[in-house]
This record gives sequence, C-alpha cells and structure tokens, in this order.
Amino acid sequence: MRMSLENKVQKDFYYDVRAKITEFFSDAEVAAKKEQPDSESKIEILSLKMIKANIKLNDKANNVRSEEDQKPRGEAK
Repeated sequence: MRMSLENKVQKDFYYDVRAKITEFFSDAEVAAKKEQPDSESKIEILSLKMIKANIKLNDKANNVRSEEDQKPRGEAK
C-alpha cells in the first residue's frame, strides 16, 4: 500500500484468530508430507477476538518538512 501525505495517522489492530483451513489431497501420504496450507485453501474463521488497537502519528508524515522549514535560521556566533 502506498502512503500519501494525507495519511498522517496510523491505526494498528491486533486480533487473536482461530481458523479452520481445509485442503484436499489425492492420498494420505501427500497430505501427511504437506507442512503448511496452500494459498488456495479454504479458510473459515471460527473466532475473532480483538486484543488491542494502537493509534499513532505516521512516521513518514512526521518527517516531511516544507522547503521553508528546512532553511537555516539565525546566525552562528
């Protein structure tokens, strides 16, 4: 996702998710050797519990300074 300067605030959501992932195989040996589900597998969300949400200023938006703001001010003594 590309950030815009208009996106000054970021909100992160944290959830505990319990899911059932279903995948079909030609035989039990192939299924036993498979260590993780395929991206094409069927996913069913069984439970969803929100843990917390954090809101903070977007770092990229905070680091943007106008040209006028970047000019040195005052004189060195």
